[in-house]
Amino acid sequence: MKLSAVGTGDPEAGRFGGRRQDGERVVRESGGAWTVLRPSSFASNSLGWAAAVRVGEPVPNLTGDGASGVIDPHDIAEVAVAALLDAGHGGRTYTLTGPRRSASRARPPSSPRSSGARWAPGI
Repeated sequence: MKLSAVGTGDPEAGRFGGRRQDGERVVRESGGAWTVLRPSSFASNSLGWAAAVRVGEPVPNLTGDGASGVIDPHDIAEVAVAALLDAGHGGRTYTLTGPRRSASRARPPSSPRSSGARWAPGI
């Protein structure tokens, strides 16, 4: 099982697209059974914004108004368990996203509209 990242191998993802390619290649060429999971943004990452929101500091926003399907780490774990328990997932790569796309500005722990948080593009 290899936990990778959405966009791995995608030339349009720029340097981020190549970041985990070597790790995926090693897993595929290991000779063992493998499954690669490529999750999008982890919902829990926004918890790192809590301190900034509390004191009114800018919150990191690397995507501007771009939206992605944020996923809960518990959901990633459920997929990993299913893949480990069912050999039918061997030799497969899965892109994992959340149920709907959202922009950083709309994600928990709070939105700037409700909390007064300021966004700092490109931090």
